[in-house]
Amino acid sequence: MITVRKEGVIIRNTDLPFENDAVLNPAVIRQGESVYFFYRAVKEGNYSSIGFCKLRGPLNVIERSITPILSPEFDYESHGMEDPRIVKIEGTFYLTYIAFDGHTALGALATSNDLRHFKKQGLIVPKIKINDFKSIVQPKRKVTSKYFSMNIGNGYLMDKDVVFFPRKINNKFYFMHRIKPEIQIVAIESLQDLTEEFWRVYFENFHENIMLSPRFSQELSFIGSGCPPIETKEGWLIIYHGVNGYEGGYSYSVRIALMDINDPQREIARLPYQLFKPHLDYELSGVVDKVCFPTGATVFGDTLYIYYGAADKCIACASLNLSSLLEELLLKQNLKKNIQQHIGKSKTKHIVKVKTIGNVTHNVLRIVTEKPPNFSYSPGQATEVSINKNEWINELRPFSFTSLPENNYLEFTIKIYPQYHGVTNELSTLVPGDELIVHDVFGTISYQGEGVFIAGGAGVTPFISILRSLDAKNEIGQNRLIFASKTKKDIILEPEFQTLLKDNFISILSQDNTTDYANGHITKEFLKVNVPDFSKKFYLCGPEAMMDEVEKQLYDLGVSDRSIIKEEL
Repeated sequence: MITVRKEGVIIRNTDLPFENDAVLNPAVIRQGESVYFFYRAVKEGNYSSIGFCKLRGPLNVIERSITPILSPEFDYESHGMEDPRIVKIEGTFYLTYIAFDGHTALGALATSNDLRHFKKQGLIVPKIKINDFKSIVQPKRKVTSKYFSMNIGNGYLMDKDVVFFPRKINNKFYFMHRIKPEIQIVAIESLQDLTEEFWRVYFENFHENIMLSPRFSQELSFIGSGCPPIETKEGWLIIYHGVNGYEGGYSYSVRIALMDINDPQREIARLPYQLFKPHLDYELSGVVDKVCFPTGATVFGDTLYIYYGAADKCIACASLNLSSLLEELLLKQNLKKNIQQHIGKSKTKHIVKVKTIGNVTHNVLRIVTEKPPNFSYSPGQATEVSINKNEWINELRPFSFTSLPENNYLEFTIKIYPQYHGVTNELSTLVPGDELIVHDVFGTISYQGEGVFIAGGAGVTPFISILRSLDAKNEIGQNRLIFASKTKKDIILEPEFQTLLKDNFISILSQDNTTDYANGHITKEFLKVNVPDFSKKFYLCGPEAMMDEVEKQLYDLGVSDRSIIKEEL
């Protein structure tokens, strides 16, 4: 894991009329030993302009303008200029921002030669009706259906988070942009190439222009471009935001990817966890709660400074060692390669028929399918699965194998969420004979010795295969499972775990108050009572926030990094 230092708030809003509500999401560029901030300044009524300040070094403000450096002038930006980013390409500074007219938010551009005077170049993304976008893209059935459920109505398509790469690549300008839920990429020889015909062809081949898709926990709602890419010897470092929905809103965290230096659409590696997330007061509570929104970064020596909007109220900074981050990314790359080499990962998609389907609990399915010839995996691993129906083929979701590798079938134990009308809800409608598509095998939770398995909800699924495998080899020993659920009816496979583990199966319920089970949450005190030996291995899987808290408690109890095994891909 990377050590991230929260440097604190850099600037807050003032009483000045143009920024009396909030300051956030700065464009950042280093010039010599100075750092220039072009930040979103919000006045009462949610009208935004671009403010300016200057830093000496990465953290110390030495100059701040009392008026906006850029203000709305045209109809397309009449309600505000939001969330700028900036790069320098061949002597010219390119400042992109979101132009908001009160209804539609679209990427726009201003250029400068001196960082003081800017010339607006207008919108650089297409102004296209949502229904027109759908009529071009949807019939091809090559992208996730979330494009059509997240972009609705009769208005124009929102196209935000426009971020240029800081130099030309193969003699072309490259920039990222974001139509929910994914990050797309554009390559052009000249800005004049962005014609109506260009965008028509672009949308006809839209699936070919997707750069990054939500993949990991805590970014599954949607993702978006963050800071301008940073060129390193290992590739382009991409700092982006990942968004995860929770009851009552969304949480925005900072994520990392590494892309090929000559082909920035080719992913080299990606951190499977959040680089950092909201946890301090100024990140948790503000205009929009639980937000870390990265928009600018600088490098001083070997330290990477990431500047971000905190809770849409102020601007903060976090720092970390750049070499350590790149090393961590390369470890993920090598781990992925090793899994592909040793587990037999194939790019071939396998169509399998459903053999049986039924309920394990009120909201958990057991699905048994055919097993493709020569298909291999290890206990604890997972695969991406989609439903072999036209509208669902591209909707891949990760599910753990709960069967054993030696079984002549595949089994999945899957929690369903009918309220979202998504993949899991559709799975619940399947009958024997329907088909699934099994994709890549992945995952790094593997049995590394006797210890304590700690699971939350559906996070128990990778442990099912591991524990069944140990039982089949008469090696259950003193392995222990601590399983956190909301209520008694939510406990997955309770009778089987009781049979396998006997007194070493411990259930804790957060919403049922009963004398038959432990009640509440997994605390340090609970672990002290229920874990006899903290020198053993600890296997963690469950909701990320919950597992983060458990991991901290284990560290406090003297458990080392090397003894904690959790999902890393």
